[in-house]
Amino acid sequence: MALKTKLNLKHLPIDLTKVEGRHTTIPCHRDEFKLVSLASAEKVDHAISEFVRDHLIWDLQLANTTLLPILEGGAVFHTDILRELGECRSVASNSIKASRYHSGLEGGDVSLFPLQLEPDLIRDRHVVIIDDILDTGETALRAFKEVEKLKPLEITTVFLTRKVGKRQVIEPDYWLFEIDPRVWAVGRGMDYRYQLRQLRGILDLHSENYDRQGRRIR
Repeated sequence: MALKTKLNLKHLPIDLTKVEGRHTTIPCHRDEFKLVSLASAEKVDHAISEFVRDHLIWDLQLANTTLLPILEGGAVFHTDILRELGECRSVASNSIKASRYHSGLEGGDVSLFPLQLEPDLIRDRHVVIIDDILDTGETALRAFKEVEKLKPLEITTVFLTRKVGKRQVIEPDYWLFEIDPRVWAVGRGMDYRYQLRQLRGILDLHSENYDRQGRRIR
């Protein structure tokens, strides 16, 4: 099964590479994070709603479909998608756990834990792999290959964010936001050492790269 590319979305993806952000400080346990907001919670909500309403439902028809978030990062985006789908009874959910960054800042080898995959939710079904961010694509590619072993009807890949201008081993079907490859994005499932996933917007951890008006200087 080949990796494929869907048609371009009408208003997506949204370019966040040149956004002028807003500085904010988030206290979290013993740490205090200085962040720059790239997309508000309302902007993210609107993009997800548009994607589900105008593209996911339309393109897939959501018949015989299984949503498959990559845990932990894809869980929040997956929940957002389910909320937008409402009472769509033809959609099932499963999950696959993977890790590449562990507790550090540099990506390492991908650890994949496919034991929770239910063959009956994969075989002869349209599987939608969901994740928070496309960085190198190594994690998504491993998940894709693992799902492929169970003989799905089709596999679609969906990412909340994508780092542009960076070499990636897959070409995704859908992504909602484009971010600078230098950004360490947090919020909406994206984390820094297991923290800040709960933030509802998309923020950059590297606030020192912006001036007081939120313009990138590095």
